[in-house]
Amino acid sequence: MTVEAWSPSGEIETRTETLFGVTTNEYAYKTDKREIRFSLDRLDTWDNVAAVGRTVSGRGFYRASFSWDGDADGAVLDLGRIVEFVRVKINGAEAGPIDLNVPRADVSALLRRGENVIEIEYCSNLNNLQLSRGKVKEGILVNEFPGYLTKYESYGPRRALLIPYVTPKGRDDE
Repeated sequence: MTVEAWSPSGEIETRTETLFGVTTNEYAYKTDKREIRFSLDRLDTWDNVAAVGRTVSGRGFYRASFSWDGDADGAVLDLGRIVEFVRVKINGAEAGPIDLNVPRADVSALLRRGENVIEIEYCSNLNNLQLSRGKVKEGILVNEFPGYLTKYESYGPRRALLIPYVTPKGRDDE
């Protein structure tokens, strides 16, 4: 498994634009991207992985294999709670958009009998990094985004549970 940890590099990029005779400058920190490689016996969030920790923001890549006997009519992949963005591929094919509110996808068409490979890409926002740098404070933001709760999040997939299903056959189908 790999997590690409993001942090400001200290190097500032300047973008200049002149429009209708007015020149503006935009300043942005470039991003350092540091790879953290680790192994897991089971999926867990970054704050529970010693090599990563709770202060990391970035992008995680997970890859594992599993066996599918094909006895069921299909299967739904349940990813548990997702905080930001996730992309799933099974056997190299994308599982389609994953709804963050109900992070499940019917992956039946992607499965094959025998060995299968699942790849999960998980992206966080910069919340945990900015909290650890003291750029934002934990709690409810009053001025910037009224009512928005800022806290350390548990980034990374909590689970990738494959739930087989069987489609009931009616009497007319016999």
